[in-house]
Amino acid sequence: MEKEQLQERKERILECMKSPAYVPMKRKDMRVLLGVPEEDRTYFEQIIAELIDEGKIFETKRGKLAVPEALQ
Repeated sequence: MEKEQLQERKERILECMKSPAYVPMKRKDMRVLLGVPEEDRTYFEQIIAELIDEGKIFETKRGKLAVPEALQ
């Protein structure tokens, strides 16, 4: 997958997670919500890992994904 496409998907995931309607959810639920095809699952996991490494999102002890702003 091209770097540009990865960046685009990262931004799409972040946009979704920063929405006031977003409720922290597990990776599987996030994939369903975003309509990620099964064959792109590896890319999705890579994007989530990068967002976590960059500190833009985090994973709770229960495995739910959220943005740091959600803690405020």
